[in-house]
Amino acid sequence: MANYYGTPPNKRKNAVREFQAYAKLPVTGAMDEATVAMLTGPRCGASDTAKTQSRLKRYVKQGSTWKKM
Repeated sequence: MANYYGTPPNKRKNAVREFQAYAKLPVTGAMDEATVAMLTGPRCGASDTAKTQSRLKRYVKQGSTWKKM
């Protein structure tokens, strides 16, 4: 597979591995027939997995408050 939109081959391979693990396919990192079939099949309606930060940003707003005159 060519360098598609500047994505390095190792990142593509890792993404394929993550998808294969999520789809409960043999984790090879290669776009084999089973992986392509799962990718092109109908969607199940479940939400996609998203990589988000596990830590939410916590802050306390400090500063002046409105004072009545």
